[in-house]
Amino acid sequence: MIEFYRAENLQRGSGLVHTFKNGRKEVFKSTLKEIHPFVKDDLANFVRNHPEVLEAYKELKGAQGAPETGDIEKFFDEQAFAQVLIDRLAQIAPGNPTAGEYHSIALGICTFLFHPGLIYPVKEQELHSGRKRIDIKFTNAGERGFFQRMLESPQARAISVAVECKNYTKEMNNPELDQIAGRFGHQRGFLGFLLCRSMDDRERILARCRDTANDGRGYIIVFDDSDLNHMLQSVAANRRRTIDRYLNDRFSEITH
Repeated sequence: MIEFYRAENLQRGSGLVHTFKNGRKEVFKSTLKEIHPFVKDDLANFVRNHPEVLEAYKELKGAQGAPETGDIEKFFDEQAFAQVLIDRLAQIAPGNPTAGEYHSIALGICTFLFHPGLIYPVKEQELHSGRKRIDIKFTNAGERGFFQRMLESPQARAISVAVECKNYTKEMNNPELDQIAGRFGHQRGFLGFLLCRSMDDRERILARCRDTANDGRGYIIVFDDSDLNHMLQSVAANRRRTIDRYLNDRFSEITH
């Protein structure tokens, strides 16, 4: 969009054109970004008014490959994006009919919150020749903080982290906890997240997670919508660093 406006202003010879001593003309991108901020409505209007630019962009990026991380992060407003995820999660009703939507938004939220500690998310990862399946599997690339500690822990050995998604509000019982514990193993590690919409009896669920840990069957941290919203709100308030402490506190609840 910025490149389009830059070329358009140069062609029109608008007041935004700066002429150098050697005669070269330029329109500064920083000026255009102030006039055309990267907000949803502005981008939507641009695409609607200039569909040919979008098609050209697709062809260009298709030839060059996917955009680099730096291309995205340069103008990425993670605080605004955190609020978008909060709003989107609230729009999904609990229940089987919307389980697929919840699964997808859960993948997006976990990827957003836990990067770069957790990378390479795989949706519906098959295990044991397809006899078992993990809703989401992340590779643990933690080089500091909670995920590094879990990777280096002799008990957790979290080479990967399993995530199971339950789009309902009923109480988590032993079958749900046993299901994710069954995804642990020496080649994957013994740390998993169980995501649900709400917890009727949080203390009882924590007690069951402690039992699983004390029995040597792995560490399960249960997150409901309030937990995900808490971490997303931390990002929205420019306090992303507090997420590591939050994860550590939640882990301590099931190990003490």
